[in-house]
Amino acid sequence: MKKLSLGISVVLILALVLSIFPVVTVSAEDIYDLGPFASDNGLKGWCTNGYDGIATELTVDDIKAAKGLVITLDTSPSTSLTFVLQSDADPGWWDQTSVSCVDGVIAVDLTAMNTWADFLENGTQANLLIGDWGDFWDNNNVVSAVLTSDVPDIPAAEAAPIPDQPDSLVIGGGITLIDGVWFDDGAFYEYTIDSVADRPWVADASYTFRPEYQDGGTGPQTEDATILGVNVGAICYTEANEWVQYTVNVTKAGKYAVGGWASSGGDGGIVELYCNDALIGSFDVANKGWTNYSLYSAGIVDLEEGTYVIKALWPNGSMNFAGAVFAEVATNPYAALFIAGGNNTIKAVEFDNDAYSEFSAELAEAGNWSWYFDARDSFGNYALRQEYQENQDGPQTEAADVAGIGEIGAICYTHGPDDDHPEGEWVQYTVNVVKGGKYALGVWAATDTGKGKTIDIFWDGDLKGSPEILSKGWPNYNLHDVAIFDLTEGVHTLKLAWPVGDANVAAFVFLEGEDYPQPPPPPKDDNPGAGDGGNIGGGDDGASDGGSTAGAGGGGGGATNPANGDATILFTMILVALLGTAVVTVRKVRAR
Repeated sequence: MKKLSLGISVVLILALVLSIFPVVTVSAEDIYDLGPFASDNGLKGWCTNGYDGIATELTVDDIKAAKGLVITLDTSPSTSLTFVLQSDADPGWWDQTSVSCVDGVIAVDLTAMNTWADFLENGTQANLLIGDWGDFWDNNNVVSAVLTSDVPDIPAAEAAPIPDQPDSLVIGGGITLIDGVWFDDGAFYEYTIDSVADRPWVADASYTFRPEYQDGGTGPQTEDATILGVNVGAICYTEANEWVQYTVNVTKAGKYAVGGWASSGGDGGIVELYCNDALIGSFDVANKGWTNYSLYSAGIVDLEEGTYVIKALWPNGSMNFAGAVFAEVATNPYAALFIAGGNNTIKAVEFDNDAYSEFSAELAEAGNWSWYFDARDSFGNYALRQEYQENQDGPQTEAADVAGIGEIGAICYTHGPDDDHPEGEWVQYTVNVVKGGKYALGVWAATDTGKGKTIDIFWDGDLKGSPEILSKGWPNYNLHDVAIFDLTEGVHTLKLAWPVGDANVAAFVFLEGEDYPQPPPPPKDDNPGAGDGGNIGGGDDGASDGGSTAGAGGGGGGATNPANGDATILFTMILVALLGTAVVTVRKVRAR
């Protein structure tokens, strides 16, 4: 009777929950309110039968009865989004199209999807997904999402203007962008079109900026891409070892920091930049979403006046390329350092080649520091700038793993002023600001010598802040607030000095706006105990391999053990009660 009483109590609780939360209703022409959604790597969506996400009541028949999907957001994004119909229909299990949000509303004509007819004929599972594969959902939320029985009116978005192709590409000092879409005619290697049979969505790939390659798909695909508020376009649908090249005219000789604007919503890619077939440098493109472009550092190049060929190559594809940046610098930088809006990290170990004061090695010799010599001989204190190891004439660097950034190294063995070195130790950086505005500066640093260890940070000679470093151990780097100030476009100097020494510094973070950068939250398991499912068809037997990246749904849970008897039944009833609100919000509402 005790177990029976508990069961009755759970049922009463469930009835109470259902009475409190109202049933979702929609207008007569709408056939299904999609309710909650699952999230996976920058996409959010709705799934049938609990596959790949939350276990909604949505069925394949609901989708097949619809012709449109209307999604309302709380804010309108500044970039276009991608809508995906993912199903088990053959051929083409993944079908995507770009969609626009006008006044917070996204309208999708499902019947216009390339694989819609195949899905209607033989599809048994499906996902409806929306997003940009990046951090879009950090700042946007779904207000409602409704399947409609009619094709919805698609609100017209204002088309981004397409700039005219320049007569020539010129590098003439200052900061210059070489737009990625204006590659030389016929100077490329592109084979994406060869794989159309395996990837039907490429058949509709964009040639927005270079329509001369549309017929027959004979050249690189190009699409809209907004950089610093301007539609400069980008090369898209890239495959391994494709490349393009640009003939440029250098009208002002000098040393240039070189970077590239790129994005990825897939596995991430690599871009290699060459000048007259000599490698300038390369960079890894992070997965932040296809429409979320970042400026990456490539390297430094010396250019005389004259004509050069710049080549961009992607060894493994899986990225979009919007262009190369050349920033004239008068110093001798070690790396091309850029600030271009958003969140920008500058590694402390990438100080300029000839801009520092360092005397740790001198003190070690005078004090006969055996531990210092051991570190030197094993490259332990010149781990990342080994060019200074032989003569011990530069700042020491060591391995350092920073939360959310990774293994980036740090400047170590630092000392403050003494009678022979009144300035103390310091390093300086040449920084190219591509997008001006207000930024909040933070610094990752560590110490193990107690309170009172500060560092001084200067911008163009002005002291901006002197944070005291938390003493939590040498390997434990913490993010410290420095200052919020205005940056102007152009080339600037960032200086780091140690007024007392004994502080390791790993990185600077410039975050656009007036909010200081924050450390990432500690890692957590989003779906503890789940299996490795998460794909269409995963967990089809209801066993434990039905996990999902959203930490919900899955394959319907593991099989019960009959030996557990009443305990299993009681657990199931409690679980139903706890999920009562979710059940209500995804209830079907069919047209009458």
